[in-house]
Amino acid sequence: MNKGFTLIELLVVVLIIGILSAVALPQYTTAVERSRAAEALTLMSAIQGGLERYRMQKDAWPSSFSDIDVEIPQTGTEYGGKNFTMAFTSSGNTATITATRKVGDVYTLTTVLTDNTSGTITAVRSCSGSNTKATTFCNAITGGHNSDF
Repeated sequence: MNKGFTLIELLVVVLIIGILSAVALPQYTTAVERSRAAEALTLMSAIQGGLERYRMQKDAWPSSFSDIDVEIPQTGTEYGGKNFTMAFTSSGNTATITATRKVGDVYTLTTVLTDNTSGTITAVRSCSGSNTKATTFCNAITGGHNSDF
């Protein structure tokens, strides 16, 4: 009696491994992108806190990241980490923080801060992408809609 595996048994094992890989890879890709976006959202929240403190103290939005008391990763003149470029603009009573994905499926996470006449600052977060995969990532991050927080 021969000991070992038949060709059919080996093909079945390879087929099962292939099916499991096909199911797991998209989930893995989404999980990795969510973790990258979570890094950007954490940095955006820190920047938001710095902007709000600056606005409350000076009654104006800062002119650059160096004006706020938040440590932001920087490479040359570019702010942000390995995966996102961070920027902010301000106009009147509104400041906008953006985190734009550098490579892959490009999308942008945006937080808009508004200094209301009542002396409170409200924030609205949203995302936008140029293709359906990027939009899927954005929707996974924001729950599929713009959100007040």
